[in-house]
Amino acid sequence: MIGSIKSNFFLEMQERHPFMEPLVGLFADSGIYLLGAALVGAGNFILVPLYTRYLTPSQFGLYTLLDLAILIAVTLSTLRLEVAFLKWFGEGPRGYAVLSTTLITSGLCGAVAGGLFALFLQSNLAQAWNIAVAPSIALLLLPLILCENLQMIFLAHLRVQRRAQAFSVCAVIRLLVTILASLQFVVATHQALTGVFLGRLAGDAATLLLLIFLSRTTEWRRPSVALLRPMLSFSLPLIWSGLAVMLMDGAGRYFLLRYGSMEEVGIYGAAAKISSLFPLLVTQPFGVAWGGMLFRIVKMKGARETYSRIFSYVLLGSQVAALLLSMCASRFVAVLGNKTYEAAISVLPLVFLTRAVAILEYPASTGIYLSGRTGWFAAIYSAGLITTLALCSGLVPLYGMYGAAFGWLAGWLVTASLMLAIGQRYYALRLEWKFLALPVLWWTLFLAGQYAYSGALLQFSWVAKFTLALVVVLGGASLCVRDFRNAIAEEAAK
Repeated sequence: MIGSIKSNFFLEMQERHPFMEPLVGLFADSGIYLLGAALVGAGNFILVPLYTRYLTPSQFGLYTLLDLAILIAVTLSTLRLEVAFLKWFGEGPRGYAVLSTTLITSGLCGAVAGGLFALFLQSNLAQAWNIAVAPSIALLLLPLILCENLQMIFLAHLRVQRRAQAFSVCAVIRLLVTILASLQFVVATHQALTGVFLGRLAGDAATLLLLIFLSRTTEWRRPSVALLRPMLSFSLPLIWSGLAVMLMDGAGRYFLLRYGSMEEVGIYGAAAKISSLFPLLVTQPFGVAWGGMLFRIVKMKGARETYSRIFSYVLLGSQVAALLLSMCASRFVAVLGNKTYEAAISVLPLVFLTRAVAILEYPASTGIYLSGRTGWFAAIYSAGLITTLALCSGLVPLYGMYGAAFGWLAGWLVTASLMLAIGQRYYALRLEWKFLALPVLWWTLFLAGQYAYSGALLQFSWVAKFTLALVVVLGGASLCVRDFRNAIAEEAAK
């Protein structure tokens, strides 16, 4: 159904206004990815309440720390080759050699990373950091990291082929299998943390088998070391970038563990898990569609104007989405079914805002990617990480979860700002400051009102919240409509 978006009205508008072609493609692909991500988001809201009911806050805190560590291991072991794959696969027949080269290299690194991480969690150092786990959990990590590693490459293969429907089907299968397995291992057999990771491994394994099946018609070619060298030179600078992103995410939790307790880590981790609804419904659908369109738009007529409008619309749309989700913070926490986590309500708006700022890394980095100057990313993400660590170290001892959330937000503000500033040197976008001014006004009023009245804004009736949401949506929509009309008028005047 979503695939029919390109028909009728949109196709007619696309023919009349060529600059709409990449916008329509990006919107349609994102819509299909959104369908799969929406179901994954629903799954997270099923699984998180499941975890909070059957795990203590301390166990849940340990789970969030291990979950982050797994993501870091997967990011490191893929060598960010999934990003280089998007760039190199389009080079004609050589693309299939790129696929086999990437899979073998990434898979070997994933196996090594999984084994080393499992050994680390049984070491004295892990015990000193309070993250040691039972051998039954450590043994699961090698196949889990390997499966998620290979998934990244196969999913990139679907993205570059713009097989959005297949991508979404994989997301749905992973969701269903993970939920069913978690119900069995966590609820039925009461295996606590071991059950959580057994359920995750079952979902990952089922998805990997499906991805292999979907690639059965692929024309496999012999791996090429000659291809691997330039791919690594492109992707290796991105490794630190991915690691820095994970560390910015996890810094607050580790500082809370140091200056507070594992229970506080669990509460803050619950807020972070709830806020993952934003990347699942907004960031990931846009990100996977953007990865397939980024290097194609530049070849089209009016590419610079298209990139500029995408940046403006993403900036405004992400802030609108984060505000709407923040208004529902109390409802989200109520779903957890455990009053221990009610303290997460007041910190959720800051975390949602952070998620909305983070999505800007995609359009803000356009100039860097198009110019091939990916070496800048190491310095940019380092600046963001240093900002986060510095603020968390000073604020967490004083303000607890609020200090952790503000340090994370500040890190992403620095990162996105530097990406845009440096990218402008190589491929200047036309920036419309009105798209920034309106969200800044909204968030200033919202946060000032929330903290001035001790979170009273989050306790408004549904009628008041609906009215506020309507004002925000209509304000954002009217701004986009006016800008779109101006674009059509400018094109007609040429």
